[in-house]
Amino acid sequence: MVPTFIRRYLARLRGRQPRLLRLARAVLPRRARAALQALPERSVTIAGTGTLVTESEFRALAIAHAGAPAAPMIAPRAFVHRGEVVVSALASLYRGGAFIESFLANMAAQTWFDRAELIVVDAASPDGEVALIDDYRQRYPNIRYHRTPTRIGVYAAWNIGIGLARGRYLTNTNVDDLRRADSFALQATALAAAPEIGVVYQDFLYNLEPRLDFAQIARIGLCSSLPQVDRATLLALNPPHNAPMWRATLHARHGGFDESFTSAGDLEFWLRCAAAGERFRKLDEVHVAYYLNPEGVSNRPGTPAQQEQEALRQRFAAPGR
Repeated sequence: MVPTFIRRYLARLRGRQPRLLRLARAVLPRRARAALQALPERSVTIAGTGTLVTESEFRALAIAHAGAPAAPMIAPRAFVHRGEVVVSALASLYRGGAFIESFLANMAAQTWFDRAELIVVDAASPDGEVALIDDYRQRYPNIRYHRTPTRIGVYAAWNIGIGLARGRYLTNTNVDDLRRADSFALQATALAAAPEIGVVYQDFLYNLEPRLDFAQIARIGLCSSLPQVDRATLLALNPPHNAPMWRATLHARHGGFDESFTSAGDLEFWLRCAAAGERFRKLDEVHVAYYLNPEGVSNRPGTPAQQEQEALRQRFAAPGR
């Protein structure tokens, strides 16, 4: 019989980062380690499909679709910005040391990076990412960096980025996610062609393995099936939640992100925009990959994500909203 206190400890480890599990296996008694091995593995439900994929199934797919990683993403030629900033990409940074190099390379590889800016808001991260960011800034002067004296939430960081942004269009860029090289171009071109549209979004590829590049993730092919946006679909799925692009003017009309939220502040803003008549459009191309980070704000155990979403459902499902 595994002691109750150990079973409780194992329960608290569910969904936590792998290094905690490795530590537990190293220090706990043999019977407790056996109980730990029996814990259910991490899984994800593919949005809009209901399909459940476990981490081991994802790894099997990765092996079955294995291929060489893409060539290094940093071009050897000198970088020259076009002068006008069309796209401002907002990145909130906290404990991103494991991802910052691939993230910066992925951003710099955007075909429209010469008409974009990357605004990194460092929320007092202890990982020392600034050293690599400064290396990139020497080559790419359109990378802008702002560090806060204390830790702040993701929506406070985005609001700082919005205040600094010079682009007509804004997009959020998570440091653990990846984009295809034409991602900025596809989104910005779609907004430019349809002045009546305030927000564009798209389906996204799922990733459970941080060492894969975009081409490898695309070969695995686990893709969402998101609906067109209306109030009901926003409340049910929040279709624009991963890497949308929107007009900067939306904030002049509807304000910034509500910083009281931990993980549903983007949903609250999209609901506010939709209630005011702003229009959303889903793009056909799948050009972003979402890493299901077990330590991410929306995925980490104990965050108020579900409670926040339920509160928004009650508020915006009320008559007259």
